[in-house]
Amino acid sequence: MKLIECGSNLGDFILSLPVLSGLFKQYGKLSLVLKSDNKVNVLGLKELLLYQDIFDNVLFDFEEKNLKGYHFFCSGLSKESSNTQFRPLETCKFENFFRNNYNFKFEVDDNFKLKVPLEGKKEEKYICGDRWHKANDRRRDVEILKKFSFLKFLDFDKPILENASLIKNSDKPFITTFTGIAVLANLMYKDTIIIYDNGVKNWNGWTFEKTCQSAFYLNRNIKFIHIDNFNESCLL
Repeated sequence: MKLIECGSNLGDFILSLPVLSGLFKQYGKLSLVLKSDNKVNVLGLKELLLYQDIFDNVLFDFEEKNLKGYHFFCSGLSKESSNTQFRPLETCKFENFFRNNYNFKFEVDDNFKLKVPLEGKKEEKYICGDRWHKANDRRRDVEILKKFSFLKFLDFDKPILENASLIKNSDKPFITTFTGIAVLANLMYKDTIIIYDNGVKNWNGWTFEKTCQSAFYLNRNIKFIHIDNFNESCLL
C-alpha cells in the first residue's frame, strides 16, 4: 500500500503509527511519502520509521518525483471521536480518516511499541527532551526546561533514532514536556514525566485533561507535573 502523508507536525504524525501498524498487519508493508514541512529538519526521521516493521520504503516528497500508484493519503484531518478509553484523540483522527475515506477494514494497534536499538551507553543523569528551539510551531514556548541543570538534555542535532535509543536505554524516567519527543517516549512504553506550563492548561480551549488525552496513551506509565512544582526532589 502506497501512502502520501498530508503534513502534520512531528508529534501528531507519530501518533498515526498505531493506525499505520494496524494497516500493515491487515494489508502488508507500506510505502510512505512524507511532506517535507518541518519534519525534514528532524535528522534521521526516515531511518527511525524504516526501523519499524511497518514500512518498506520512506521518502520525502522532494525525493519521490513519480507519485503514480500512491492512491491513498495519510491525514489527521478528521473527527476525534473515539470508542476506546485510552487511545489518543490524535490517533483517532487518523483512524477515522482511513475508515471514512477508504473504508479500510483494520484494527488500530493500541499495543504498538516503537522499536529502537538497545545498544549503547546508559546515561547516569535523568535524560530530558525539551521543546526544540528550532520548532516551526511556535504556539507553545520552547526550551522551558533549560533552567533545570540537574537534567541531561538531548542533543537534537543528533539523529532521532540515536536519541530515542538513549531514552530507552536509561534506567530512569524520561523528563520532557508537551512535544514530539514525548510522544515517541510514550510509544516506546518509556516511563515518562511531562512538565507543563500554563500555556498548555488551556490549549485550543480544551481542558487540561483533554489535552493529555489528545497526545498520549494514558494507560502507559506517564505522569504530569506543573513546572512551578517541579524540582530535583520530585525525582527522589
